[in-house]
Amino acid sequence: YIRAELETSDLLLLMYHPDLRGGLIEQGIAYALGIPVWLAHPIGLPLSTTARECATKLIPYLTTEHLLTQLHRELPTLTPHGNSTR
Repeated sequence: YIRAELETSDLLLLMYHPDLRGGLIEQGIAYALGIPVWLAHPIGLPLSTTARECATKLIPYLTTEHLLTQLHRELPTLTPHGNSTR
């Protein structure tokens, strides 16, 4: 099911937390399919090296409001295939 959903996606926005387990599966599938992965992660918490290396873009944030500001800034730069022009 997840693979089928990702195959029709231009981008995976993954909210990362050090305790996250299942989301890394989705990230791996997206990575294997060549789908860009934007990895949002809390500043100051550990970030998996694998998650970092498989991400197209890292979006560090302090608060939900900070994350929303970051996303509003980045989303207009998307190309039709989820890649950022920045």
